[in-house]
Amino acid sequence: MGALEFLVLGFATWRLSAMLSYEGGPFGVFFWFRGKLGFD
Repeated sequence: MGALEFLVLGFATWRLSAMLSYEGGPFGVFFWFRGKLGFD
């Protein structure tokens, strides 16, 4: 795997984790799941 692919994959992973952690996803579905699973 080249350096460019590694950077793109790292950025995508960081972006996805930030989205799941902070933004709540579409219609707050991730916050709803976190509440259901007891991760509040």
